[in-house]
Amino acid sequence: MQQTTTNEGKSPAYRITRIYVLALLLIGLLTVSSQLLVRYVLKNQMADSRVINIAGRQRMLSQKLTKTALLISIATDETEFAKRQKELTDLLKLWGDSHEGLQKGSETLQLPANYNSEVVKELFVLITPHYEAMQGAGYELENFKWQTPKEVFKSSLATMIANEPNFLRIMNEITFQYDKEAGQKIELLKSIELVLMLITLVVLALEALLIFRPAINKVDVYFKQVQASNAELLVINHNLNETQEELKSYIEELKSTEEEIRQNAEELAAINENLIEQKQLIEQQKEIISQRSKNITDSIKAAKRIQDAILIDQSSVISHFKGAFILNKPKDIVSGDFYWFTEQQGKKIVALGDCTGHGVSGALMTMVGASILNEVVNENHITQPDQILLAMDNKLKKILQPNANGVISDGMDLSILVVENQEVHFAAASNKLFLYRNNEIQEIKGGTSPLGSFSFYTKKDYQTHTISILPNDKLYIFSDGLRDQFGQKEGKKYGSKRFKELLGKVGKLPLFMQREEIEREWLQWKGEAHQTDDVLLIGLQVV
Repeated sequence: MQQTTTNEGKSPAYRITRIYVLALLLIGLLTVSSQLLVRYVLKNQMADSRVINIAGRQRMLSQKLTKTALLISIATDETEFAKRQKELTDLLKLWGDSHEGLQKGSETLQLPANYNSEVVKELFVLITPHYEAMQGAGYELENFKWQTPKEVFKSSLATMIANEPNFLRIMNEITFQYDKEAGQKIELLKSIELVLMLITLVVLALEALLIFRPAINKVDVYFKQVQASNAELLVINHNLNETQEELKSYIEELKSTEEEIRQNAEELAAINENLIEQKQLIEQQKEIISQRSKNITDSIKAAKRIQDAILIDQSSVISHFKGAFILNKPKDIVSGDFYWFTEQQGKKIVALGDCTGHGVSGALMTMVGASILNEVVNENHITQPDQILLAMDNKLKKILQPNANGVISDGMDLSILVVENQEVHFAAASNKLFLYRNNEIQEIKGGTSPLGSFSFYTKKDYQTHTISILPNDKLYIFSDGLRDQFGQKEGKKYGSKRFKELLGKVGKLPLFMQREEIEREWLQWKGEAHQTDDVLLIGLQVV
């Protein structure tokens, strides 16, 4: 049976059905083609009728033009003269539009374009001199006045009367040619319909010969195969009976093992009870851990509220500049990055810090940094960026404890911007400033040593850079979180080069739109990857 199925492939019903469907599709295609052809010719017939109708009307209009011209020349009063001239104007417009539409086509008159045969085109060439002569004479009559002497009318009227018979004669030939060509199209349609009908009859005959006759032969062959299969089934049934006896002996063996399985089940039940007790103990420990985790999280959230209370609200910073944005994305609940702002002595001072670590340890450093900034700037009135950094460094080294080797490893990177009129003074500890000007990003580097961090082999030096601000300049200070973010797809850091290219691309946008574009780019790069570090970026426009 298996060998037969393999040799025969797909069932005969499938093959016959496929051939039958193909035949029906062919018949349907021929039928649809015939209908489409009929519709196409009928559509052309409508166009033919319209063309013949307009061509016939042209003959009538030419006669009416001549008649109206005569009536103008014999008008008895000015009112009748003006009325006949108005009729002549309308007739010339309709006559001219129809004449042009018959040659080039017209949507208004429902005349198709490129319709004329070469014979018709030649006739239109012959009729053109008479048409132009009559049209010119009509325009002259149209422009005459009532006071114009009647003798002046005679030349134009004579031209129109002289050309009208030739125009009528050639227009008759054009109309009869249109009618002749329409009849030829109908005869062609009859021939095509006859061919399609003959093809359909041939397909039906082939369907009867190649589908139904082979189908009957196949049914007979497969009926004989079914009879042979029945004989094979009888043999198989006998073998099944023998197998049934063997199964009975197997059942007896299974019954003997049932007792062993029952004993094993009792042992498993005892083990299960022990596992349940262990599970309950684990759940109790899990609940204790969960409660402790909740307490820790609540404490961190409380620290977040304290940190937010110490840091200045974003809107308070943004409102002091022509344009500004702050992009702040903590890695954890609390952040190791912070920003700070104040006004002293007519100067706007903005600071951005990146503290050692992140989370709770970093957040503690941010509060220390903000507190020292308040003391150095607001209380001691130090407003020179490099002096602010040196003062903060000294205070941090007093607060932070060195290790056994006399080294302070904790500290922070800090950028200071002091805006005074249209000048910006910048200094930084282990950070830099990006300036967007004329569609390019310029980089201003700060000192290389972070604040607080101390080693006998490191001499700290901070320098103030003064920048004269031009209209549409944008300033950017930032932590290293965005540049150090690993991408989900790429598996590498975003990097300083790509970061500068991003700022250069969005630099011409308003700052509030820049924030959206930068955040979208960062999220797309990060994808589902874990956030590497706290992210903080400040953009400012002074003028």
